[in-house]
Amino acid sequence: MKIKNVRLVKALVLGLFVFAAALVVSCGPVAPYRVSGYFVSKNLDQYNETTVAVLPFKGGASSIVTDIANLEFGRIGRWVLVERVRVEALYSEQDFDPERLDDANAAKIGLMLGAQAVVLGEVYEYSRGRSSISMRLVDTETGQQLWQARDAIEALNISVQELAKDRYDRGRLKKDPEALASVNTRALVETINR
Repeated sequence: MKIKNVRLVKALVLGLFVFAAALVVSCGPVAPYRVSGYFVSKNLDQYNETTVAVLPFKGGASSIVTDIANLEFGRIGRWVLVERVRVEALYSEQDFDPERLDDANAAKIGLMLGAQAVVLGEVYEYSRGRSSISMRLVDTETGQQLWQARDAIEALNISVQELAKDRYDRGRLKKDPEALASVNTRALVETINR
């Protein structure tokens, strides 16, 4: 009887080992999320090292996402950014409303700030577990759209979690709308260099 039990235990252990090995092989590493909804103008490289102003975004939590976008555009180091304080001061002086801003008025504001291009954006969703943002870069003299990216991401998406730096940040994505919007904004801005 003992011999049958030993064989049964060995068979179970071997079966579990094979199952675990198959599971590890099938799960492999997860690729980080990549934005697919974007375009980059062939003329964008002509604007390297010019002055760009990130204008206040439309939508909910717009001031938070505008600040994140300003940080991310500064991080890529491609342009000289107009100081956020100057942008806010001009908006206050001229009584501009980001919710009523069209491309033509945005271009005028950019010229007033001495910028060759402006970043416009809209926050469609800013909630726990979901972020949806759209951004575009527009030439202030011609109104030509130089870049645009838009995407909605979900914190539970494993490939989105791969964009977070570590386990702590992955946990924040699920609970903190700002953390998720930051990851979304960074992913959108990185499409400029593709």
